[in-house]
Formats: sequence, structure tokens, C-alpha cells
Amino acid sequence: MFLAISFNINAQDYVGTKLLRDSCNHELYFRFENTEFIRNRELYSEFTEGFVNFGFIAKPSLEYYFTPNTRINVGVHVMKFSGRDNFTQAIPIISIQQQFLKNFSLVLGSIYSTNTHNLDEPIFKMDNYYLANI
Repeated sequence: MFLAISFNINAQDYVGTKLLRDSCNHELYFRFENTEFIRNRELYSEFTEGFVNFGFIAKPSLEYYFTPNTRINVGVHVMKFSGRDNFTQAIPIISIQQQFLKNFSLVLGSIYSTNTHNLDEPIFKMDNYYLANI
């Protein structure tokens, strides 16, 4: 007899799966998401050069709920590395989300990427969260 048990364990619950609220109707909210990071790639080789990056990613946005199942989100995605005078990235975020069923929603505009893909490391590098997060 063969018995297989599988568990899905997550260290963090991604906010993108729980964006719509049950009781919101014609309400405006301010959302601020941020991530601080240290990318330590100290490599000693004749083929590649190592580096260490300190920085942060911030996403301030306004979200308006037309109905409990429909929201619009407008904001900006900014990334800054420590030691640089200017922001590395400053990209506008505009999205409309409609929740049709409990597990089915449609997002138009800026989608939730990089953390919600559930792909293996060889297919999608986690460094893309810091380098190509939008």
C-alpha cells in the first residue's frame, strides 16, 4: 500500500489574492506596500564580478471600490538602490479588478506578477522580484 501526502506551506500570504473586500462600496483607500532588500552576490571569479545591493521598493496607491466586487487601483511603483541619487524605477500602476466568483477574478492593467507565479527557480529567478517587479 502506498500513501502520499502533500502539503503546501507558504512563508507569507501574498496580498494580491485578497484585494477585494466584502463590505466596501463607493469607498476610497490609500494602500502603501514596501519591501526592503539586500542582494548579496559576493562572487570571486575571473568570469564574473560580485556585488551587494541595498535598496527598497515602494508602491503607494489609491484604490476605489465601485462595488464590493469591482475596484480600480492607481499608484506608482518606485525602486531605489542605496547610494544612488535618483530612483532606479518609477512606473505608474493602473489596474481594474472584477471578482466574478470566489476563485475567479479578472485584472485589467498592471497585473500581480513575480510572486504569484509559483514557478521553480530555474524557470523564473527570484531575483526578478527585485529587478523586474512590475
